[in-house]
Amino acid sequence: MENKNGRRLSAEAIENLRTIYYEEFDEELTDDGVEVMGVELLHFFSLLWSLKASDIDELTDQESRALEFIRRTLDAEQRSPSVREIAHVIGLKSSRSGFRVVQRLIAKEVLHRAKDGKLKVNGRT
Repeated sequence: MENKNGRRLSAEAIENLRTIYYEEFDEELTDDGVEVMGVELLHFFSLLWSLKASDIDELTDQESRALEFIRRTLDAEQRSPSVREIAHVIGLKSSRSGFRVVQRLIAKEVLHRAKDGKLKVNGRT
């Protein structure tokens, strides 16, 4: 299987990934499974690599705390936090102020709203 740059995973990379997966999850991966996972990991890391350090450095402390809370909520609870929750966690009294922080994160292209209106961190599905 080729990644988006047209490169194939080497046999060594496939075996290394297979070994790591087995050691972590005590499960075997099929040849197709390990290759798909490898290509998906390469795509994921290319997205991370494409973020410029200046994009991340531009976040204020408030924006960074809001983003971290949003990420934790998405990961742990599989839901998008409300603007009111975001405001409360970062120490703001009004949900309107929380909304403004979210809007700044969207403007900086760190977040976006999915079609269903839920917050999503850019670079994640």
